[in-house]
Amino acid sequence: MNRRWVGCAAGNFRTGRPAGFLPTGIIIHRSGGSLGALRSRFGDPSSLLSSHYAVGLDGTVEQYVAEGDTAYHAGMVLNPSWPGLRPRVNPNFYTIGIDHEGRAGDPWPATQREATADLLAEIAGRWSIALDGAHVVPHSAIRASANCPGIGAPLNEILGLAANRPEAEPPSTDAMELASTAPGSVSHGGQPRIDRTTLALPSSQYYPVETKKDLLILHFTAGGSARSAVETWKATPEHVATAYVVDLDGTIYEVFPPSCWAYHLGIKGGTVHERRSIGIEIVNVGPLQPAGEDRASLNWWPRAWGTKYCGADESNKFVEAAYRGKRYFAAFPEAQVEAVSGLVRHLCDQFGLERRMPARNQRLDCDPGAFAGYTGIATHANFRPDKWDIGPAFNWDRLGV
Repeated sequence: MNRRWVGCAAGNFRTGRPAGFLPTGIIIHRSGGSLGALRSRFGDPSSLLSSHYAVGLDGTVEQYVAEGDTAYHAGMVLNPSWPGLRPRVNPNFYTIGIDHEGRAGDPWPATQREATADLLAEIAGRWSIALDGAHVVPHSAIRASANCPGIGAPLNEILGLAANRPEAEPPSTDAMELASTAPGSVSHGGQPRIDRTTLALPSSQYYPVETKKDLLILHFTAGGSARSAVETWKATPEHVATAYVVDLDGTIYEVFPPSCWAYHLGIKGGTVHERRSIGIEIVNVGPLQPAGEDRASLNWWPRAWGTKYCGADESNKFVEAAYRGKRYFAAFPEAQVEAVSGLVRHLCDQFGLERRMPARNQRLDCDPGAFAGYTGIATHANFRPDKWDIGPAFNWDRLGV
C-alpha cells in the first residue's frame, strides 16, 4: 500500500479519545474533490475538519490523524440510521474516518477499492472491529442530509474484499478475552494474537510518522508487568516507548503502530536507529543479586536491591551467568518466550526484515560501530555499554529465525 503521513492543523483534531473511548466503528466518506484539496482543507486551522485517512483514486493512502486520536469527521448527528450510535456521545470519539478522493456520483476505480479494502482490514485487525455493515458505515448513516459517500459507493464489495485480507482477524466480542488470550497462541493465518487496545498510547506519546524499518531491538523492562512499563512512559513527555510489550504470561500488547517510532535506545547524537528500528520490551526484572548476608535469597533492584525476587534454590526462576558486573538474571517463562518468538517472526514477515541475529559470541557485546549498519535482530546492549538487556538469560535460538 502506498501510504504517507501528512498530518493536519493542530486545532483540527483532539489528542487521544475522551473518557477512555476506543474505536468501534469506521465511517466512510467521499470528499467531493482531490487529495490535494483535502490536504489543504485539513491543514487549514479555520476549517475545524479532519479525517484519519483519505484514499486517492490511484490507491494512494494519506494519513492526517493517528488512530488513537479524535478526528473531526462525523460529529453532526441528523436523523441517523446507524444502530451503532451511542446516545448523547459525539461519534467522533469512537470512530475512525476514511475519506475518499472523488465526487459522490463518480466511479470508484479498482485501485481505490483495493486500497480501501487493505486499509479497512488493517484497522479492523488493530481494533477488533467487525468488517460488516453494522460497523463500517457511510457518513449518511450518521447525518442523513449528507450525500456521502454517495448512493453508488461500492461498500459491500469493499467489505467483501477486506474480509478476505489476512490482516482482518475475527474480532473478539469480549474485552476480557483480549487480556486473557492463551499465551503464544496464533490466530488464523499463523499470526500471533496481539492486544492493540488495552495499553495503546495516544499519539502525543510517540511520533506518528511512518519510517522504513530494517532492525528489531529486544529489551527487558526491568519491571514486573507490561502495564507498569507503559504507565511509566505515560508519565514522561519525552516520547519514550517501544511498539510492543510482551507480558510474563505471553500476552502481546501493541503500544503504538510499529511503522511509527519513539525513543527506546537513548543513543546520543541522532535518531537514525530509533527511526529504523522496532522495539520489543519483554517483561523481566533483569539482573539479580544475593540479599546481603542472606545468601539464600536473590533480590532485584527496587529499594537499593532490597526487594526479594526468589530463593537461591529456585533454579527455574533465574540463570547464573556473569555479565556486566552481575552474576544472576531472571529467567523468561516459556509462554513468554514462545510469544516473543512468534512476534519476531511476524514482524520480520510484515516489514521484510532480515531474519538474522548477531554471531553467537557477539550477541551481548556493545559495539556501536559494528551495529551502525547492522540489519536484522539485535538487543539494547549492542548499542549501550550501560545496559543489561536482553541479558544472558534469554535464549536467542528460540526465536526460530
